[in-house]
Amino acid sequence: MAERVLLIAPKLSLDLLGAPYLNIKTKETGPFIEAALKELGYIVHYFDYRRLALEYGPARMNELLIKRTEKLAPEFVLTLKGERIAAATFKELRDRLPATRFGLWYFDVHLELWTALLQAIMQQHCFFAITKEWESWFKLNFDYHGTVWMPEAFAGRKFYPRKDQVTLSPYERQLYTHEVAFAGTDNNEFRAKVLADLAQKKFKIGIYGNQFQGYWKKYGIEDYWMGKRYGWEIANVYGDGLAKLAQATPCILGFTNNQHYDFECCFSQRVYQVLGVGGFMLEQHSKGIEVVLGPGKHLETWKTADDLADKIHYYTDHPEEREAIAAAGCAEVMAKHQFIHRLPKMLDHLRRAI
Repeated sequence: MAERVLLIAPKLSLDLLGAPYLNIKTKETGPFIEAALKELGYIVHYFDYRRLALEYGPARMNELLIKRTEKLAPEFVLTLKGERIAAATFKELRDRLPATRFGLWYFDVHLELWTALLQAIMQQHCFFAITKEWESWFKLNFDYHGTVWMPEAFAGRKFYPRKDQVTLSPYERQLYTHEVAFAGTDNNEFRAKVLADLAQKKFKIGIYGNQFQGYWKKYGIEDYWMGKRYGWEIANVYGDGLAKLAQATPCILGFTNNQHYDFECCFSQRVYQVLGVGGFMLEQHSKGIEVVLGPGKHLETWKTADDLADKIHYYTDHPEEREAIAAAGCAEVMAKHQFIHRLPKMLDHLRRAI
């Protein structure tokens, strides 16, 4: 009999609540995990805690979660993010369902911002973290030994086509063509400084993303943001949009998840998305990235703004080398770094957890 997984995860991003016309099924990670679990043969039940918390309030959402989980009594409960779920809820569920294995996968490094979530993590059999540093940090500070390093992954072809599988109209070709493009959020001053430096060096840049918090405007690069030029639907490059961008723009720029920390192997899911569609990724160097992906082999990395500019020039002028790296990166991601590769490891950790 197939094992059952209760997936506790948001389906809708809060920043997109005002934009219902967008195809947001690829925005949150939950649907990716759901699809991968089903492909692996698990029976998946979905609990969209974020929607229920908005509709009924956090307290009622936690009550509904307890009832739903106790009724299902699944073999696994896997929570993604989980910022509105009380630690007491997980404790009560573990007391009531001793045979169920609980795990939480968190996609950020700023745990100090989530005091309540730290307590919820203590109630998990395993906490899956996107940086290796959390393993030792939780042992040292909380005597918690359930932390497992588990990097993010690629959602697969169901959500993201390869760049040579999409066709651009002349208008789309105009929209998506730049020398270098960045797709991400406007929530980091360092990103704005680097992008402003590229603009001052006369690179043709494009900025994509659904959050606009003021840094683009502060550093004089607001006009490069596609949301201002063409609207939110163009600014959000997920699925087909990212494949079209990767086809039209030679270099896709990436920043690490940890601008204020020196965490190991800490980079965004966007890296896997870009490589998965066959794009060429210029990712900010982070400690240990070579453990997962090879600089100069699967992608390229940069350390300073001048280093970045030099590499944009080089790879723009050497398309064959650039495309060879992009093809190798795509093949590596498809072979080793999809969610269908991560999830069996996660569930095996949960089976063995004490």
